[in-house]
Amino acid sequence: MIREFSGEMLYFVIPPNPAAPRRKERLMNLNLQFIKKNSLKVYDVLVRYTHCTFDQLEKFCDLTSTDLCLALAQLMRENKVEQYCVQHAVYYRPAGLLP
Repeated sequence: MIREFSGEMLYFVIPPNPAAPRRKERLMNLNLQFIKKNSLKVYDVLVRYTHCTFDQLEKFCDLTSTDLCLALAQLMRENKVEQYCVQHAVYYRPAGLLP
């Protein structure tokens, strides 16, 4: 711990932990693996049912809304799933399927 004095303020500067970036990187890799595992589950459901709402996917996949949102974002990022709207309802379907 390093103390710095600037005028009337005393600051304590804590040097960074060299292991912290590696630990953060490992956690990010684990989270990405978890998201990809959930995205496979979501994709399998969409292939089976061809299109679903967010609420339907939550029930069919048994995921929390956060986990489902991350899985859908991953699938859309990979261009495997697309989102579309019909009569003010949002649906998800595997990419490339006609409405």
